[in-house]
Order: sequence, then structure tokens, then C-alpha cells
Amino acid sequence: NFAVTHSTAKEKFGNTSLKFTDNDYLYMADHADWDFGNGNFTVDFWLGYPTDTGVWCEILSQGWTSGSDSWVIGIDWANNNKIQFAYTTDGSTDVYGGYTTSTVNTSAWTHYAFVRSGTTLKTYVNGVLEVTHTIGTSTIFSSTKPLYIGQRETSPTAFDYVGYMDEIRISKTARWT
Repeated sequence: NFAVTHSTAKEKFGNTSLKFTDNDYLYMADHADWDFGNGNFTVDFWLGYPTDTGVWCEILSQGWTSGSDSWVIGIDWANNNKIQFAYTTDGSTDVYGGYTTSTVNTSAWTHYAFVRSGTTLKTYVNGVLEVTHTIGTSTIFSSTKPLYIGQRETSPTAFDYVGYMDEIRISKTARWT
């Protein structure tokens, strides 16, 4: 479902932000820009006023289907209301980068940045380092699946992100070290 809209109700920058409701998501065909391999990268975005859905929800994911898993960023509403980055090196075996120490703020905008610099994967929340994960020289699996925003490829409507997003950026450089 592609009912994601631009909303003027809650914007972080400019006049609008993306609004995700139940069953809304975006996806883009596979591209080298989100094939991280063993190189440096940054995935950062603003989340605004997310709604606790009581389950895990996907914010961004690429190929999160067994056998073609690459990487995913999600909120674990069911257990701790925290965000984490997970990845695979073989397309199937999940490696978890660790939960943020802070819980997801459901009543404001929050900036998240996931940065790989060399052998370390770091998670920043509003510019504060919260998680350091040793990724070593691991190569993140190269999936040919689409990039999903606000949903998981294999379970549309089951792992919805509900809330607002702004300034989503994926880059192959370590922006914060």
C-alpha cells in the first residue's frame, strides 16, 4: 500500500513530513547505494510521534526475508520500546547491533543515526552515542530485494511503522565518528 502522504500536521524541516498510518509503506528497487558490504556507511533519519503498535515494527529494511536478509532498523514495541540495527553476513543469520539505551519518544521528533566506521557500528540518538557494536571486517550481505521504508517486505501490514518521518538519508560514508 502506498498511501504514505506528505503531512503539514507535524513537520521537522520545511513544510511537510512523511506520514505513515496502518498498512502504509514505501519501497525502492535494489540499488548499490544501500549495498554496504564491509565499507563505511550512515543511515540517519528523524522519527516523529511514533505510535506503539505492541509488536516489532520496521523503519527501514533491505531484503528482510530469510535467505536474502541484508539489514534492518526496527522498534521493539513488544519488549522494550527501543530501536536497533540488525544485519546478516550470509543472508539468513541475524546479527544484532544492540538496542538503544533510551526508549522511543512518542511525543516529539528524535534523530537516529546508525554509523559504521571501520570495524565499529555506532548508534546515535539526538547526537548522543548510545550503542557501540564491534562489526569487525564483516561484510553485510548483498541482497537484491527492495529497500522498504515503514514496513517489512515479507509481512505487509504486520510490522507497520505508524508515525512521521523526515530527512531519511542513506550514504556510504561515516558521517559521525
